[in-house]
Amino acid sequence: MKSFMILSAVAALALSLNASSVTLDGSNVTSRDIVDIANGAKVGIYQNAFSKVKKST
Repeated sequence: MKSFMILSAVAALALSLNASSVTLDGSNVTSRDIVDIANGAKVGIYQNAFSKVKKST
């Protein structure tokens, strides 16, 4: 849940800055892309946690 809050804060910051483009490895990344990346990471964290719970039982 802590990771979710951090990712939400990063996404909110990206939107509040209203950055049209951020150079990351020489490519343009919009603030919308950052939100999509954060959402993807959030899903990955939940799936990883769920698989660990299944393995431990």
